[in-house]
Amino acid sequence: MKALPASAEKQLLERNVSPFACFLPPEAIMNLRSLNISRRASLFFGVITLLLIGLGGFSYVQIDHLRTAEQNIEENSLPSIQVVDDIQIALLHARLESIRMLASTDPAVHSTAEAKVREAIEALRSNSEFYRKNLISGETDRAQFEDANSKMGAYIDGVKQIIAMDSSDHEKAVSFANAEQVQRASAYQEKLSTLRGHNAEEAVSSGKDATAVYNHSVNVLLTVVVVACLLTVVLAVTLTRSIVDLIGISLKLAEDIAAGDLTRQLGVTGSDEASRLMNALNTMSGNLRSTIQEISGASAQLSTAAVEMTSITESADRTLQQQNSEIEQAATAVTEMSAAVEEVARNATSTSQAAQQSSISADLGNQRVTETLNAMQNLTGLVEGSSAQVTALAGQAQDISKVLGVIRGIAEQTNLLALNAAIEAARAGEQGRSFAVVADEVRALAHRTQTSTQEVEQMISAIQAGSTATVESMQKSTLEVHSTRKTAEDAGQSLRQITDSVLEINNRNLQIAAASEQQAHVARDVDRSLISIRDLAVQSSEGTRQTLIASTELSQLAVNLNDLVLRFKT
Repeated sequence: MKALPASAEKQLLERNVSPFACFLPPEAIMNLRSLNISRRASLFFGVITLLLIGLGGFSYVQIDHLRTAEQNIEENSLPSIQVVDDIQIALLHARLESIRMLASTDPAVHSTAEAKVREAIEALRSNSEFYRKNLISGETDRAQFEDANSKMGAYIDGVKQIIAMDSSDHEKAVSFANAEQVQRASAYQEKLSTLRGHNAEEAVSSGKDATAVYNHSVNVLLTVVVVACLLTVVLAVTLTRSIVDLIGISLKLAEDIAAGDLTRQLGVTGSDEASRLMNALNTMSGNLRSTIQEISGASAQLSTAAVEMTSITESADRTLQQQNSEIEQAATAVTEMSAAVEEVARNATSTSQAAQQSSISADLGNQRVTETLNAMQNLTGLVEGSSAQVTALAGQAQDISKVLGVIRGIAEQTNLLALNAAIEAARAGEQGRSFAVVADEVRALAHRTQTSTQEVEQMISAIQAGSTATVESMQKSTLEVHSTRKTAEDAGQSLRQITDSVLEINNRNLQIAAASEQQAHVARDVDRSLISIRDLAVQSSEGTRQTLIASTELSQLAVNLNDLVLRFKT
Protein backbone atom coordinates (compact mmCIF):
# COMPACT_ATOMS: atom_id res chain seq x y z
CA MET A 1 0.00 0.00 0.00
CA LYS A 2 1.47 3.36 -1.06
CA ALA A 3 0.35 6.60 0.62
CA LEU A 4 0.15 9.75 -1.49
CA PRO A 5 3.02 12.15 -0.54
CA ALA A 6 2.17 15.52 0.97
CA SER A 7 3.68 17.38 -2.01
CA ALA A 8 1.62 15.31 -4.44
CA GLU A 9 -1.54 15.90 -2.45
CA LYS A 10 -0.76 19.64 -2.35
CA GLN A 11 -0.32 19.64 -6.13
CA LEU A 12 -3.59 17.79 -6.51
CA LEU A 13 -5.26 20.41 -4.32
CA GLU A 14 -3.83 23.22 -6.45
CA ARG A 15 -5.18 21.60 -9.62
CA ASN A 16 -8.72 21.36 -8.17
CA VAL A 17 -9.20 24.77 -6.48
CA SER A 18 -11.14 27.79 -7.70
CA PRO A 19 -9.63 31.14 -8.80
CA PHE A 20 -10.43 32.58 -5.35
CA ALA A 21 -8.24 30.02 -3.57
CA CYS A 22 -5.45 32.58 -3.21
CA PHE A 23 -7.20 34.20 -0.24
CA LEU A 24 -6.12 31.54 2.26
CA PRO A 25 -3.09 29.24 2.27
CA PRO A 26 -3.63 25.47 2.09
CA GLU A 27 -2.41 25.13 5.69
CA ALA A 28 -5.30 27.27 6.92
CA ILE A 29 -7.75 25.14 4.97
CA MET A 30 -6.15 22.01 6.45
CA ASN A 31 -6.82 23.41 9.93
CA LEU A 32 -10.45 23.98 9.03
CA ARG A 33 -10.81 20.29 8.21
CA SER A 34 -10.64 19.48 11.90
CA LEU A 35 -14.22 20.82 12.12
CA ASN A 36 -17.31 19.10 10.80
CA ILE A 37 -18.92 20.69 7.76
CA SER A 38 -21.98 21.69 9.80
CA ARG A 39 -19.84 23.39 12.46
CA ARG A 40 -17.62 24.97 9.80
CA ALA A 41 -20.64 26.35 7.96
CA SER A 42 -22.12 27.54 11.26
CA LEU A 43 -18.82 29.31 12.06
CA PHE A 44 -18.65 31.07 8.68
CA PHE A 45 -22.31 32.03 8.66
CA GLY A 46 -21.93 33.15 12.26
CA VAL A 47 -19.12 35.52 11.22
CA ILE A 48 -21.29 36.86 8.40
CA THR A 49 -24.18 37.25 10.86
CA LEU A 50 -21.90 39.15 13.26
CA LEU A 51 -20.90 41.45 10.40
CA LEU A 52 -24.56 42.09 9.64
CA ILE A 53 -25.29 42.68 13.34
CA GLY A 54 -22.32 45.09 13.56
CA LEU A 55 -23.48 46.90 10.44
CA GLY A 56 -26.99 47.15 11.83
CA GLY A 57 -25.71 48.35 15.22
CA PHE A 58 -23.55 51.03 13.62
CA SER A 59 -26.46 52.13 11.46
CA TYR A 60 -28.66 52.32 14.54
CA VAL A 61 -26.11 54.47 16.41
CA GLN A 62 -25.74 56.86 13.46
CA ILE A 63 -29.51 57.07 13.04
CA ASP A 64 -29.74 57.82 16.77
CA HIS A 65 -27.24 60.67 16.32
CA LEU A 66 -29.30 62.02 13.43
CA ARG A 67 -32.41 61.71 15.56
CA THR A 68 -30.72 63.60 18.40
CA ALA A 69 -29.72 66.46 16.09
CA GLU A 70 -33.22 66.54 14.60
CA GLN A 71 -34.79 66.53 18.07
CA ASN A 72 -32.52 69.38 19.15
CA ILE A 73 -33.72 71.43 16.17
CA GLU A 74 -37.34 70.35 16.57
CA GLU A 75 -37.65 70.59 20.34
CA ASN A 76 -35.23 73.44 21.16
CA SER A 77 -33.99 75.68 18.34
CA LEU A 78 -37.20 76.08 16.35
CA PRO A 79 -39.49 76.50 19.42
CA SER A 80 -37.02 79.02 20.88
CA ILE A 81 -37.05 81.06 17.65
CA GLN A 82 -40.85 80.80 17.57
CA VAL A 83 -41.21 82.04 21.16
CA VAL A 84 -38.72 84.90 20.59
CA ASP A 85 -40.71 85.88 17.52
CA ASP A 86 -43.91 85.82 19.62
CA ILE A 87 -42.19 88.05 22.21
CA GLN A 88 -41.10 90.49 19.48
CA ILE A 89 -44.63 90.55 18.07
CA ALA A 90 -46.05 91.20 21.56
CA LEU A 91 -43.44 93.99 21.99
CA LEU A 92 -44.50 95.57 18.70
CA HIS A 93 -48.17 95.36 19.76
CA ALA A 94 -47.33 97.00 23.09
CA ARG A 95 -45.41 99.85 21.39
CA LEU A 96 -48.12 100.33 18.77
CA GLU A 97 -50.97 100.41 21.31
CA SER A 98 -48.94 102.76 23.56
CA ILE A 99 -48.55 105.22 20.69
CA ARG A 100 -52.27 104.88 19.87
CA MET A 101 -53.17 105.43 23.53
CA LEU A 102 -51.07 108.63 23.70
CA ALA A 103 -52.19 109.92 20.33
CA SER A 104 -55.94 109.41 20.79
CA THR A 105 -58.20 111.96 22.40
CA ASP A 106 -61.22 109.69 22.33
CA PRO A 107 -61.72 108.11 25.77
CA ALA A 108 -63.08 104.89 24.27
CA VAL A 109 -60.11 104.46 21.96
CA HIS A 110 -57.81 105.40 24.83
CA SER A 111 -59.34 102.72 27.08
CA THR A 112 -59.20 100.09 24.33
CA ALA A 113 -55.56 100.88 23.56
CA GLU A 114 -54.65 100.75 27.26
CA ALA A 115 -56.31 97.33 27.60
CA LYS A 116 -54.43 96.01 24.56
CA VAL A 117 -51.19 97.38 25.99
CA ARG A 118 -51.83 95.43 29.15
CA GLU A 119 -52.62 92.29 27.09
CA ALA A 120 -49.36 92.71 25.18
CA ILE A 121 -47.43 93.12 28.43
CA GLU A 122 -49.05 89.93 29.77
CA ALA A 123 -48.10 88.13 26.55
CA LEU A 124 -44.49 89.30 27.00
CA ARG A 125 -44.44 87.95 30.52
CA SER A 126 -46.07 84.58 29.71
CA ASN A 127 -43.83 83.90 26.68
CA SER A 128 -40.74 84.88 28.63
CA GLU A 129 -41.73 82.59 31.50
CA PHE A 130 -42.38 79.71 29.05
CA TYR A 131 -38.94 80.26 27.49
CA ARG A 132 -37.34 80.28 30.96
CA LYS A 133 -38.93 76.98 31.99
CA ASN A 134 -38.73 74.95 28.77
CA LEU A 135 -36.36 76.32 26.15
CA ILE A 136 -33.09 77.36 27.79
CA SER A 137 -30.46 75.01 26.34
CA GLY A 138 -27.20 76.25 27.82
CA GLU A 139 -25.41 78.89 29.88
CA THR A 140 -24.97 81.20 26.90
CA ASP A 141 -28.63 80.93 26.10
CA ARG A 142 -29.50 81.52 29.77
CA ALA A 143 -27.28 84.65 30.00
CA GLN A 144 -28.72 86.14 26.82
CA PHE A 145 -32.25 85.39 28.02
CA GLU A 146 -31.59 87.02 31.40
CA ASP A 147 -30.25 90.14 29.65
CA ALA A 148 -33.32 90.28 27.46
CA ASN A 149 -35.56 89.61 30.46
CA SER A 150 -34.01 92.52 32.40
CA LYS A 151 -34.60 94.80 29.43
CA MET A 152 -38.19 93.51 29.32
CA GLY A 153 -38.63 94.51 32.96
CA ALA A 154 -37.35 98.02 32.26
CA TYR A 155 -39.66 98.32 29.26
CA ILE A 156 -42.68 97.11 31.26
CA ASP A 157 -41.86 99.62 34.03
CA GLY A 158 -41.75 102.36 31.38
CA VAL A 159 -45.16 101.32 30.08
CA LYS A 160 -46.56 101.50 33.60
CA GLN A 161 -45.02 104.98 34.05
CA ILE A 162 -46.52 106.16 30.75
CA ILE A 163 -49.98 104.93 31.78
CA ALA A 164 -49.63 106.62 35.17
CA MET A 165 -48.30 109.91 33.73
CA ASP A 166 -50.90 109.96 30.94
CA SER A 167 -53.70 110.34 33.44
CA SER A 168 -52.05 113.38 35.10
CA ASP A 169 -49.63 114.91 32.59
CA HIS A 170 -50.19 113.86 28.98
CA GLU A 171 -47.33 115.92 27.57
CA LYS A 172 -44.85 114.47 29.99
CA ALA A 173 -46.07 110.99 29.16
CA VAL A 174 -45.61 111.67 25.42
CA SER A 175 -42.15 113.10 26.01
CA PHE A 176 -41.17 110.04 28.13
CA ALA A 177 -42.53 107.69 25.51
CA ASN A 178 -40.64 109.39 22.65
CA ALA A 179 -37.36 109.52 24.51
CA GLU A 180 -36.71 107.11 27.39
CA GLN A 181 -39.26 104.46 26.43
CA VAL A 182 -37.99 104.29 22.83
CA GLN A 183 -34.48 103.59 24.12
CA ARG A 184 -35.79 100.88 26.45
CA ALA A 185 -37.80 99.29 23.63
CA SER A 186 -34.81 99.40 21.27
CA ALA A 187 -32.55 97.82 23.89
CA TYR A 188 -35.12 95.09 24.55
CA GLN A 189 -35.57 94.52 20.80
CA GLU A 190 -31.79 94.28 20.37
CA LYS A 191 -31.50 91.64 23.12
CA LEU A 192 -34.36 89.68 21.61
CA SER A 193 -32.66 89.76 18.20
CA THR A 194 -29.43 88.56 19.80
CA LEU A 195 -31.31 85.71 21.53
CA ARG A 196 -33.05 84.78 18.28
CA GLY A 197 -29.75 84.84 16.41
CA HIS A 198 -28.21 82.56 19.00
CA ASN A 199 -31.05 80.00 18.57
CA ALA A 200 -30.77 80.30 14.79
CA GLU A 201 -27.05 79.57 15.03
CA GLU A 202 -27.80 76.53 17.20
CA ALA A 203 -30.29 75.30 14.60
CA VAL A 204 -27.74 75.77 11.84
CA SER A 205 -25.10 74.02 13.97
CA SER A 206 -27.46 71.09 14.62
CA GLY A 207 -28.19 70.89 10.90
CA LYS A 208 -24.47 70.85 10.14
CA ASP A 209 -23.96 68.16 12.79
CA ALA A 210 -26.73 66.08 11.23
CA THR A 211 -25.17 66.55 7.79
CA ALA A 212 -21.77 65.55 9.14
CA VAL A 213 -23.26 62.50 10.84
CA TYR A 214 -25.04 61.57 7.61
CA ASN A 215 -21.91 61.94 5.49
CA HIS A 216 -19.83 60.02 8.02
CA SER A 217 -22.49 57.31 8.23
CA VAL A 218 -22.63 56.97 4.44
CA ASN A 219 -18.85 56.68 4.18
CA VAL A 220 -18.60 54.19 7.03
CA LEU A 221 -21.55 52.14 5.78
CA LEU A 222 -20.08 51.97 2.27
CA THR A 223 -16.75 50.89 3.72
CA VAL A 224 -18.34 48.32 6.02
CA VAL A 225 -20.55 46.97 3.22
CA VAL A 226 -17.56 46.59 0.90
CA VAL A 227 -15.51 44.92 3.65
CA ALA A 228 -18.45 42.66 4.56
CA CYS A 229 -18.94 41.67 0.92
CA LEU A 230 -15.23 40.92 0.50
CA LEU A 231 -15.14 38.98 3.75
CA THR A 232 -18.29 37.09 2.74
CA VAL A 233 -16.70 36.17 -0.57
CA VAL A 234 -13.53 35.06 1.22
CA LEU A 235 -15.50 32.98 3.71
CA ALA A 236 -17.67 31.46 0.97
CA VAL A 237 -14.63 30.59 -1.16
CA THR A 238 -12.80 29.21 1.87
CA LEU A 239 -15.78 27.10 2.92
CA THR A 240 -16.29 25.87 -0.64
CA ARG A 241 -12.61 25.06 -1.06
CA SER A 242 -12.45 23.23 2.26
CA ILE A 243 -15.28 20.96 1.05
CA VAL A 244 -14.83 20.71 -2.73
CA ASP A 245 -11.06 20.09 -2.75
CA LEU A 246 -11.32 16.93 -0.65
CA ILE A 247 -14.27 15.75 -2.71
CA GLY A 248 -12.14 16.19 -5.87
CA ILE A 249 -9.31 14.16 -4.34
CA SER A 250 -11.79 11.50 -3.22
CA LEU A 251 -13.29 11.46 -6.74
CA LYS A 252 -9.83 10.90 -8.28
CA LEU A 253 -9.18 8.04 -5.85
CA ALA A 254 -12.61 6.53 -6.64
CA GLU A 255 -11.85 6.74 -10.40
CA ASP A 256 -8.51 4.97 -9.84
CA ILE A 257 -10.30 2.24 -7.85
CA ALA A 258 -12.89 1.91 -10.63
CA ALA A 259 -10.03 1.55 -13.14
CA GLY A 260 -8.57 -1.33 -11.10
CA ASP A 261 -5.69 0.52 -9.43
CA LEU A 262 -5.80 -0.47 -5.75
CA THR A 263 -2.23 0.60 -4.91
CA ARG A 264 -2.81 4.27 -4.08
CA GLN A 265 -3.73 5.61 -0.64
CA LEU A 266 -4.42 9.21 0.42
CA GLY A 267 -3.08 10.89 3.55
CA VAL A 268 -6.03 12.05 5.67
CA THR A 269 -5.33 15.03 7.95
CA GLY A 270 -8.78 16.28 8.92
CA SER A 271 -11.78 14.90 10.77
CA ASP A 272 -14.70 16.39 8.82
CA GLU A 273 -17.14 14.51 6.60
CA ALA A 274 -14.97 14.85 3.47
CA SER A 275 -11.93 13.60 5.40
CA ARG A 276 -13.98 10.69 6.69
CA LEU A 277 -15.03 10.02 3.06
CA MET A 278 -11.35 9.89 2.04
CA ASN A 279 -10.63 7.61 4.98
CA ALA A 280 -13.56 5.38 3.92
CA LEU A 281 -12.20 5.25 0.34
CA ASN A 282 -8.76 4.33 1.70
CA THR A 283 -10.36 1.60 3.80
CA MET A 284 -12.44 0.41 0.84
CA SER A 285 -9.33 0.29 -1.37
CA GLY A 286 -7.42 -1.66 1.27
CA ASN A 287 -10.33 -4.04 1.80
CA LEU A 288 -10.71 -4.57 -1.96
CA ARG A 289 -6.97 -5.19 -2.26
CA SER A 290 -7.09 -7.72 0.59
CA THR A 291 -10.22 -9.30 -0.91
CA ILE A 292 -8.63 -9.60 -4.37
CA GLN A 293 -5.51 -11.15 -2.85
CA GLU A 294 -7.63 -13.60 -0.87
CA ILE A 295 -9.68 -14.39 -3.98
CA SER A 296 -6.44 -15.04 -5.87
CA GLY A 297 -5.28 -17.48 -3.20
CA ALA A 298 -8.75 -19.00 -3.02
CA SER A 299 -8.84 -19.55 -6.79
CA ALA A 300 -5.62 -21.56 -6.60
CA GLN A 301 -7.03 -23.57 -3.71
CA LEU A 302 -10.27 -23.98 -5.64
CA SER A 303 -8.43 -25.48 -8.59
CA THR A 304 -6.65 -27.97 -6.34
CA ALA A 305 -9.87 -28.77 -4.52
CA ALA A 306 -11.65 -29.39 -7.83
CA VAL A 307 -9.10 -32.07 -8.75
CA GLU A 308 -9.39 -33.68 -5.32
CA MET A 309 -13.19 -33.52 -5.49
CA THR A 310 -13.13 -35.39 -8.81
CA SER A 311 -11.22 -38.26 -7.21
CA ILE A 312 -13.46 -38.26 -4.14
CA THR A 313 -16.58 -38.24 -6.31
CA GLU A 314 -15.49 -41.35 -8.20
CA SER A 315 -14.84 -43.18 -4.91
CA ALA A 316 -18.22 -42.01 -3.56
CA ASP A 317 -19.95 -43.42 -6.64
CA ARG A 318 -18.57 -46.89 -5.95
CA THR A 319 -19.53 -46.64 -2.27
CA LEU A 320 -23.09 -45.61 -3.15
CA GLN A 321 -23.56 -48.65 -5.38
CA GLN A 322 -22.51 -50.99 -2.54
CA GLN A 323 -24.74 -49.08 -0.11
CA ASN A 324 -27.71 -49.48 -2.46
CA SER A 325 -27.37 -53.29 -2.36
CA GLU A 326 -27.25 -53.34 1.44
CA ILE A 327 -30.28 -51.06 1.65
CA GLU A 328 -32.28 -53.55 -0.46
CA GLN A 329 -31.55 -56.31 2.08
CA ALA A 330 -32.44 -54.08 5.02
CA ALA A 331 -35.75 -53.14 3.40
CA THR A 332 -36.73 -56.82 3.07
CA ALA A 333 -35.92 -57.50 6.74
CA VAL A 334 -37.90 -54.48 7.89
CA THR A 335 -40.92 -55.61 5.86
CA GLU A 336 -40.94 -59.00 7.63
CA MET A 337 -40.55 -57.32 11.05
CA SER A 338 -43.47 -55.03 10.25
CA ALA A 339 -45.75 -58.04 9.58
CA ALA A 340 -44.77 -59.67 12.94
CA VAL A 341 -45.39 -56.46 14.85
CA GLU A 342 -48.83 -56.06 13.26
CA GLU A 343 -49.76 -59.60 14.44
CA VAL A 344 -48.72 -58.73 18.00
CA ALA A 345 -50.82 -55.59 17.82
CA ARG A 346 -53.91 -57.55 16.71
CA ASN A 347 -53.49 -60.06 19.61
CA ALA A 348 -53.07 -57.26 22.11
CA THR A 349 -56.21 -55.60 20.77
CA SER A 350 -58.24 -58.84 21.21
CA THR A 351 -56.96 -59.27 24.79
CA SER A 352 -57.85 -55.67 25.52
CA GLN A 353 -61.40 -56.22 24.26
CA ALA A 354 -61.83 -59.33 26.52
CA ALA A 355 -60.47 -57.43 29.51
CA GLN A 356 -62.84 -54.59 28.73
CA GLN A 357 -65.80 -57.02 28.74
CA SER A 358 -64.66 -58.43 32.12
CA SER A 359 -64.41 -54.91 33.44
CA ILE A 360 -67.99 -54.24 32.33
CA SER A 361 -69.23 -57.40 34.13
CA ALA A 362 -67.34 -56.47 37.29
CA ASP A 363 -68.85 -53.00 37.12
CA LEU A 364 -72.36 -54.54 36.92
CA GLY A 365 -71.63 -56.78 39.95
CA ASN A 366 -70.30 -53.81 41.84
CA GLN A 367 -73.49 -51.90 41.02
CA ARG A 368 -75.62 -54.79 42.33
CA VAL A 369 -73.61 -54.95 45.55
CA THR A 370 -74.01 -51.20 45.92
CA GLU A 371 -77.76 -51.51 45.47
CA THR A 372 -77.83 -54.34 48.08
CA LEU A 373 -75.87 -52.18 50.50
CA ASN A 374 -78.32 -49.34 49.98
CA ALA A 375 -81.28 -51.69 50.60
CA MET A 376 -79.63 -53.05 53.77
CA GLN A 377 -78.96 -49.55 54.89
CA ASN A 378 -82.63 -48.69 54.43
CA LEU A 379 -83.69 -51.91 56.20
CA THR A 380 -81.37 -51.19 59.10
CA GLY A 381 -82.91 -47.77 59.41
CA LEU A 382 -86.41 -49.20 59.38
CA VAL A 383 -85.56 -51.88 61.99
CA GLU A 384 -83.88 -49.37 64.23
CA GLY A 385 -86.88 -47.06 63.82
CA SER A 386 -89.32 -49.86 64.69
CA SER A 387 -87.20 -50.87 67.69
CA ALA A 388 -87.24 -47.30 68.90
CA GLN A 389 -91.00 -47.12 68.45
CA VAL A 390 -91.55 -50.41 70.33
CA THR A 391 -89.29 -49.21 73.12
CA ALA A 392 -91.30 -46.01 73.26
CA LEU A 393 -94.49 -48.08 73.34
CA ALA A 394 -93.13 -50.09 76.30
CA GLY A 395 -92.34 -46.86 78.07
CA GLN A 396 -95.84 -45.56 77.42
CA ALA A 397 -97.31 -48.85 78.74
CA GLN A 398 -95.24 -48.43 81.89
CA ASP A 399 -96.62 -44.93 82.24
CA ILE A 400 -100.15 -46.28 81.83
CA SER A 401 -99.44 -48.86 84.58
CA LYS A 402 -98.45 -46.01 86.87
CA VAL A 403 -101.65 -44.16 86.05
CA LEU A 404 -103.68 -47.35 86.67
CA GLY A 405 -101.98 -47.71 90.04
CA VAL A 406 -103.10 -44.25 90.93
CA ILE A 407 -106.64 -45.05 89.71
CA ARG A 408 -106.65 -48.28 91.73
CA GLY A 409 -105.62 -46.37 94.84
CA ILE A 410 -108.36 -43.84 94.24
CA ALA A 411 -110.93 -46.70 93.79
CA GLU A 412 -109.82 -48.30 97.07
CA GLN A 413 -110.14 -45.02 98.89
CA THR A 414 -113.53 -44.46 97.28
CA ASN A 415 -114.64 -47.96 98.40
CA LEU A 416 -113.55 -47.23 101.99
CA LEU A 417 -115.30 -43.89 101.92
CA ALA A 418 -118.49 -45.53 100.55
CA LEU A 419 -118.28 -48.23 103.26
CA ASN A 420 -117.96 -45.59 105.95
CA ALA A 421 -120.86 -43.69 104.41
CA ALA A 422 -123.03 -46.88 104.43
CA ILE A 423 -122.18 -47.49 108.07
CA GLU A 424 -123.10 -43.95 108.97
CA ALA A 425 -126.31 -44.22 106.93
CA ALA A 426 -127.26 -47.45 108.76
CA ARG A 427 -126.78 -45.69 112.07
CA ALA A 428 -129.03 -42.87 110.88
CA GLY A 429 -131.96 -45.24 110.29
CA GLU A 430 -134.71 -44.18 107.95
CA GLN A 431 -133.24 -40.80 107.43
CA GLY A 432 -130.02 -42.21 106.03
CA ARG A 433 -131.60 -44.90 103.87
CA SER A 434 -131.35 -42.87 100.64
CA PHE A 435 -127.80 -41.98 101.48
CA ALA A 436 -127.02 -45.65 102.08
CA VAL A 437 -128.36 -46.51 98.63
CA VAL A 438 -126.01 -43.94 97.09
CA ALA A 439 -123.13 -45.26 99.14
CA ASP A 440 -123.83 -48.79 97.91
CA GLU A 441 -123.81 -47.54 94.33
CA VAL A 442 -120.51 -45.77 94.91
CA ARG A 443 -119.05 -48.93 96.44
CA ALA A 444 -120.26 -50.96 93.45
CA LEU A 445 -118.72 -48.38 91.07
CA ALA A 446 -115.44 -48.41 93.00
CA HIS A 447 -115.39 -52.20 92.89
CA ARG A 448 -115.95 -52.24 89.13
CA THR A 449 -113.21 -49.65 88.74
CA GLN A 450 -110.80 -51.83 90.67
CA THR A 451 -111.76 -54.83 88.58
CA SER A 452 -111.29 -52.90 85.31
CA THR A 453 -107.99 -51.51 86.51
CA GLN A 454 -106.70 -55.00 87.26
CA GLU A 455 -107.77 -56.17 83.79
CA VAL A 456 -106.03 -53.20 82.15
CA GLU A 457 -102.90 -53.86 84.20
CA GLN A 458 -102.89 -57.44 83.01
CA MET A 459 -103.22 -56.25 79.40
CA ILE A 460 -100.43 -53.65 79.89
CA SER A 461 -98.22 -56.35 81.40
CA ALA A 462 -98.85 -58.55 78.36
CA ILE A 463 -98.03 -55.57 76.05
CA GLN A 464 -94.82 -54.86 77.96
CA ALA A 465 -93.77 -58.49 77.75
CA GLY A 466 -94.49 -58.55 73.98
CA SER A 467 -92.69 -55.21 73.48
CA THR A 468 -89.63 -56.44 75.32
CA ALA A 469 -89.53 -59.60 73.19
CA THR A 470 -90.04 -57.54 70.02
CA VAL A 471 -87.23 -55.12 70.96
CA GLU A 472 -84.85 -58.00 71.62
CA SER A 473 -85.78 -59.61 68.30
CA MET A 474 -85.31 -56.31 66.45
CA GLN A 475 -81.92 -55.76 68.09
CA LYS A 476 -80.83 -59.20 66.94
CA SER A 477 -82.14 -58.41 63.45
CA THR A 478 -80.20 -55.13 63.47
CA LEU A 479 -77.00 -56.96 64.41
CA GLU A 480 -77.57 -59.47 61.62
CA VAL A 481 -78.26 -56.66 59.14
CA HIS A 482 -75.02 -54.90 60.18
CA SER A 483 -73.09 -58.13 59.77
CA THR A 484 -74.64 -58.77 56.34
CA ARG A 485 -73.90 -55.16 55.32
CA LYS A 486 -70.25 -55.56 56.35
CA THR A 487 -70.02 -58.73 54.25
CA ALA A 488 -71.63 -56.94 51.28
CA GLU A 489 -69.20 -54.03 51.66
CA ASP A 490 -66.26 -56.46 51.65
CA ALA A 491 -67.71 -58.08 48.52
CA GLY A 492 -68.09 -54.64 46.89
CA GLN A 493 -64.48 -53.78 47.81
CA SER A 494 -63.31 -57.03 46.25
CA LEU A 495 -65.33 -56.33 43.10
CA ARG A 496 -63.82 -52.84 42.89
CA GLN A 497 -60.34 -54.27 43.24
CA ILE A 498 -61.19 -56.76 40.50
CA THR A 499 -62.48 -53.88 38.36
CA ASP A 500 -59.31 -51.86 38.97
CA SER A 501 -57.15 -54.87 38.12
CA VAL A 502 -59.15 -55.50 34.95
CA LEU A 503 -58.81 -51.80 34.03
CA GLU A 504 -55.07 -51.99 34.65
CA ILE A 505 -54.87 -55.09 32.45
CA ASN A 506 -56.96 -53.33 29.84
CA ASN A 507 -54.67 -50.26 29.95
CA ARG A 508 -51.58 -52.45 29.67
CA ASN A 509 -53.11 -54.27 26.72
CA LEU A 510 -54.01 -50.95 25.10
CA GLN A 511 -50.46 -49.72 25.65
CA ILE A 512 -49.09 -52.93 24.20
CA ALA A 513 -51.45 -52.60 21.24
CA ALA A 514 -50.55 -48.91 20.78
CA ALA A 515 -46.85 -49.67 21.08
CA SER A 516 -47.19 -52.52 18.63
CA GLU A 517 -49.10 -50.34 16.20
CA GLN A 518 -46.52 -47.60 16.65
CA GLN A 519 -43.76 -50.11 16.04
CA ALA A 520 -45.63 -51.26 12.96
CA HIS A 521 -45.90 -47.64 11.77
CA VAL A 522 -42.23 -47.12 12.56
CA ALA A 523 -41.35 -50.29 10.70
CA ARG A 524 -43.38 -49.11 7.72
CA ASP A 525 -41.76 -45.68 7.98
CA VAL A 526 -38.35 -47.34 8.15
CA ASP A 527 -39.31 -49.42 5.14
CA ARG A 528 -40.36 -46.29 3.26
CA SER A 529 -37.24 -44.50 4.46
CA LEU A 530 -35.06 -47.34 3.23
CA ILE A 531 -36.82 -47.19 -0.10
CA SER A 532 -36.30 -43.43 -0.14
CA ILE A 533 -32.66 -43.95 0.82
CA ARG A 534 -32.34 -46.39 -2.02
CA ASP A 535 -33.86 -43.84 -4.38
CA LEU A 536 -31.61 -41.17 -2.92
CA ALA A 537 -28.64 -43.44 -3.40
CA VAL A 538 -29.58 -43.76 -7.05
CA GLN A 539 -29.99 -40.01 -7.25
CA SER A 540 -26.71 -39.56 -5.38
CA SER A 541 -25.01 -41.77 -7.90
CA GLU A 542 -26.42 -39.60 -10.65
CA GLY A 543 -25.44 -36.52 -8.65
CA THR A 544 -21.94 -37.89 -8.28
CA ARG A 545 -21.60 -38.10 -12.02
CA GLN A 546 -22.92 -34.57 -12.31
CA THR A 547 -20.52 -33.48 -9.57
CA LEU A 548 -17.69 -34.94 -11.58
CA ILE A 549 -18.76 -32.79 -14.51
CA ALA A 550 -19.16 -29.78 -12.17
CA SER A 551 -15.66 -30.38 -10.79
CA THR A 552 -14.24 -30.09 -14.27
CA GLU A 553 -16.22 -26.89 -14.85
CA LEU A 554 -15.15 -25.59 -11.40
CA SER A 555 -11.51 -26.11 -12.32
CA GLN A 556 -12.07 -24.08 -15.48
CA LEU A 557 -13.90 -21.43 -13.39
CA ALA A 558 -10.88 -21.19 -11.07
CA VAL A 559 -8.67 -20.48 -14.07
CA ASN A 560 -11.07 -17.77 -15.28
CA LEU A 561 -11.27 -16.24 -11.77
CA ASN A 562 -7.49 -16.07 -11.59
CA ASP A 563 -7.46 -14.24 -14.94
CA LEU A 564 -9.98 -11.71 -13.57
CA VAL A 565 -7.92 -11.15 -10.41
CA LEU A 566 -4.83 -10.40 -12.49
CA ARG A 567 -6.62 -7.35 -13.93
CA PHE A 568 -6.27 -5.54 -10.56
CA LYS A 569 -3.02 -3.90 -9.45
CA THR A 570 -2.38 -4.83 -5.83
